[in-house]
Amino acid sequence: MTIRSIDMQVLVQKIGEVAKIKQAEQSAANNRQQDFINMISQDTVRYSKTVNQTLPGEKKIVNNNEERDKRRRKKEVKKEKGDKDYPGDDRGSSIDIKI
Repeated sequence: MTIRSIDMQVLVQKIGEVAKIKQAEQSAANNRQQDFINMISQDTVRYSKTVNQTLPGEKKIVNNNEERDKRRRKKEVKKEKGDKDYPGDDRGSSIDIKI
């Protein structure tokens, strides 16, 4: 099948139009991709600066653990100092009997 000269003239004009259409499609796709990248980067910045709130129950568990640790440290400090002013001190728990 041969291409006639008239058809060739029409095809040459259509090639320019097709090129413009393809370029417009590619630039639109690039613009959408760039917008998507910008949106992701904004979300990343926002999420990196956001602190998740803890549930009330979780907060209480942390506080209970901190209170227990504080009490344990106080007892250790008193043991190191030799103070026995807290319940459960062992004064008088052993008796020496000499005969």
